[in-house]
Formats: sequence, structure tokens, C-alpha cells
Amino acid sequence: MIFKDFTKSQREILFKIYFDQSRTIQQILRLYLPRFNEERNEIDFRKETWEAKLNPNDSELSEILSSWEKEFNEVLEREEKLMKDHNS
Repeated sequence: MIFKDFTKSQREILFKIYFDQSRTIQQILRLYLPRFNEERNEIDFRKETWEAKLNPNDSELSEILSSWEKEFNEVLEREEKLMKDHNS
């Protein structure tokens, strides 16, 4: 996988996941989903590894990344709402 294979928005998500801890994006990536951490009152971007709902042997890389990005954004929106509700 080459970094140019990622869209700009996918690279921005990877930045959220990896940069705060390592200041780089890893050579071998795990695609994570965000989760609200009530104890720290923040979104944890490395809490849960994404499980694809499509067969990687039958799918193009762009399809896999698009599916992950879509689910990531949906989960992030939901988890941000949980955090907001928790702080209300």
C-alpha cells in the first residue's frame, strides 16, 4: 500500500489516529474505529480495530479504504454525540 493510494480525507483520518503518539504514520497500518472513553472524557482513535464487511480478496484497495472511511466517519459522529451527551 502506497500513501498516495489514500484520499486526502483518509490521510487526515490516519493523521488523527497515529500522529499524536508517534508523530509519523506507520509503514504497517491498522485501520481503527474511534470510541468515546468516558474515563478520560475524549475520543480514543485507537480503541477498536476495524473489521471489514467485504472480502479483501474480491475488492479493490480503493473500495476497502472507502468502506473503512465511511464507517469511521459514522462511528466518529456517533461517539462525539455520546461525549457531548455525557458532558451535558
